[in-house]
Amino acid sequence: YTSFTFYSGSQGVIITDTIMFFLFTIIAFIAGPYIMSSVGGWDQAITRLATFELKPDIIAWHGMTGANAFWSTKTAALVWAVVLGFVWSAVVAVSPWQASRYLMAKNEHVTLRAALIAPTCVLLLYVVLHFSAAAINLIKPDIAPSEKAYIWAAFNVLPTWMGVIMLGGIMAAALSSCSTFLSLVGFSVSRDLIHESGDSEKVLRVSRITMAFVGLATLGITYFQPPAVMWIGYFAATLFAASWGPVAFASVWSKRITATGALWGIIGGFIAVALGETLKKYGGVDFPVYLRPPIIGAGFSVLCIIVGSALTQVSDAERQFREKLHIRPAGEGSAVEVSRTMTLAKTIAGLGVLTIIGVYYLYSVPYNAALQ
Repeated sequence: YTSFTFYSGSQGVIITDTIMFFLFTIIAFIAGPYIMSSVGGWDQAITRLATFELKPDIIAWHGMTGANAFWSTKTAALVWAVVLGFVWSAVVAVSPWQASRYLMAKNEHVTLRAALIAPTCVLLLYVVLHFSAAAINLIKPDIAPSEKAYIWAAFNVLPTWMGVIMLGGIMAAALSSCSTFLSLVGFSVSRDLIHESGDSEKVLRVSRITMAFVGLATLGITYFQPPAVMWIGYFAATLFAASWGPVAFASVWSKRITATGALWGIIGGFIAVALGETLKKYGGVDFPVYLRPPIIGAGFSVLCIIVGSALTQVSDAERQFREKLHIRPAGEGSAVEVSRTMTLAKTIAGLGVLTIIGVYYLYSVPYNAALQ
């Protein structure tokens, strides 16, 4: 992955990301229904999962709860789902790996259309993946760790050709994320931290050394504890949401935020989340579900922004830069571009309604019938 990123560059990563996105999305829509058919078809799978005694409530709206589950109560599961939804909304809006893509878009209409299409694909992908992944339990309920369920299915349930493509899709998804994150790490270190500029060869060398170091560190983590990578991703998401989220939105919409307030907002949110997660992991501190580290971090970030901005004044350069952000670029009001964006928005809205209807008849009806 690391060597691949060395030579791809930002535009190359976008091209490969797009290709890999289509690869794992298409194969998921092929493999998911096949797995469901292998356990008796969609309706039969939903019925069996609804009454699955080994893992009760595995496809309930709240998921598995209880002493041995991730969440003890339905309320805790719901609150965490809402919190996680807000966290990832903020991450998608302000994270570097997203913002860097927006900056390379042809215009803002392209960004808006992509923002409509991508979540729709993810929504449909989740419907297929979550139910088919749960259905694997009907074939082998003791897969450990659970992160390997689809990999096990690729070897033992799917036809050889489909399993090969499925593994390729999983690798593509990993490679897509890896290339994006590694390129951003290299750029951030060379441009933002050590401020290398001018000598392009030196900048490239620093970026590659940084990416190699991060790649080796990631390899070590995955070797000793494979599932850790997923939790590192969740941890990173909460860090960005709590530290960058309030600052990013305030920098665009607030006239009072200053550079000092923004800096301490990022630092405060980062420290609060990192400290909270450390206390939870190693200190045995049990935070209430409505006051998890991401929520504490976001609140502390806002507090730091308010205090830091109150103690300083907005400079003329900061004021002018913010005002420049609100100037609509020429051509963004084009009737053709607006029409295309609105047409897509209406299409996506219609697709959303169809998805709700489909989930109702494919999940809610057979699930509730099985419980009666």
